[in-house]
This record gives sequence, C-alpha cells and structure tokens, in this order.
Amino acid sequence: PQDAKTVKFGILSTSDVTNSQGYTFSTTSGPPIETDLSIIRNPNYSAWNGSLSTSWNDGNNWDGGLPSSTRDCRVGAATNRAIVNINPVSCANAILYSNGEMDWNSSANVFRVYGGLEVQSSYIFTNATNGIFGVYGASSQSLIMSTAFPGNLTINNTGAAGKNLVDVNADSTINGNLTCTSGKLSIPSGKTLTVLGNITIQTGCEIAIGAGGTLALGNNRTLTVNTGGTLSLPVSYTHLR
Repeated sequence: PQDAKTVKFGILSTSDVTNSQGYTFSTTSGPPIETDLSIIRNPNYSAWNGSLSTSWNDGNNWDGGLPSSTRDCRVGAATNRAIVNINPVSCANAILYSNGEMDWNSSANVFRVYGGLEVQSSYIFTNATNGIFGVYGASSQSLIMSTAFPGNLTINNTGAAGKNLVDVNADSTINGNLTCTSGKLSIPSGKTLTVLGNITIQTGCEIAIGAGGTLALGNNRTLTVNTGGTLSLPVSYTHLR
C-alpha cells in the first residue's frame, strides 16, 4: 500500500460472514459495520532534511537514517541541498519532490534506484550534466522524470524475463545519454520518453515502444542497437529539430 493513503475495513451484510454454527447476529452491532479510516504509514524510508550539511552520506542530514538499496529516500526542499558526494548513492524507491534541489558537484557519480524513481515537476538539478541515474533493480520498476534530468540514464535491471520491466509511467526527459545494459525499458501508449543525447541498447537489453508510445530523439543524435540488443517498434518516432 502507498504511504499516506487511507484504508478502512467493514462487513456489509451477514452473507459476507461464514456462520457455520448458526449464531444470531446482534441487531445493534451486527453487519453492516465498518472501522474508522486509518492512515497507512511506511516507516521504511529516509527523508532528507539537510540540517547539518549538504553531504548525502551524513546520517544527521536524514530523518530515518541513511537510505540504501533496501530503504527508500525522499528528497525535497530542505535547509541545505543534497550533494551526491559519494559513488554510488542508493535508494530502494526514490521520490524527488517539487522544488527540492540535488547537486552532482560536476561529478559522474551514480544515483542507483532499485525500485521506482519519481522526479516531480519543478525539481532543481545543479551541476548534473555528467551525473547518472541508474535503474538497478532485479524486479519490475517504474520511471517518472517530470523534470528534465541534465545528465544520463542507465537501465540495468537484472530480473528474470517478465520481471525485468522498467515502465515509463509519465512523460519523461533525459538531456544526456540513455544506455540500456540489461532489462526491458517499456514506453506504453500515451507516454513519451525524450532523450536529447545518444541511445545505446547493449546485448541483452530491450527498448519496447508500445502502440501509441513515443521515443523522441534529439537532432543529429544516434540510436545504436548492439548485437543481441532489441528495439521493438510498433511505434511512433519523433526527430526533434
């Protein structure tokens, strides 16, 4: 269940209850009955507060401790921006909230995500032209890049066939290069993935564009499919000018 959503439980009628002993239901407390709404909380995440410094790897800058490949991270506006000062940084699922800021310090450090990656609109990326987002899971993942990322994207999902999907769940833009090393990057109907750099599909990786999906390439850029790589095209193709 998604964090901060609400849930409640109920029994709508006596027919929803297995009553093999034939007990009589109370006229005052029997069905239909339901609980009050409860809020779902996911304790397995770390939220950036930047209270001490800009260093990603200082636990004092996080509510909930340092994120990891098994612990989610959420990075929004804070006292100090987050600097990706180690290589790699890792999160299970990552949400970058609108108006937050992340600085790559002009490095080529990798931000690895092992679940879903969601970058909301109006996010601020600083000194990130050489930076890399890496999608490194072993089961199906999702990608939303509502703010254009200035750097590069690597798809490296090592899950078994059918469980190695990386779905583009909203229109997303990468200003740098896209390298598909393992897994299957899927662009479904109604979604556009814009890549303003070059695209390389390496051996064992697939980019699949569904009917109504769009892969938009920058002008004078190259899409390379290596031997053993796959580009599936039932598709629209856009050449930006």
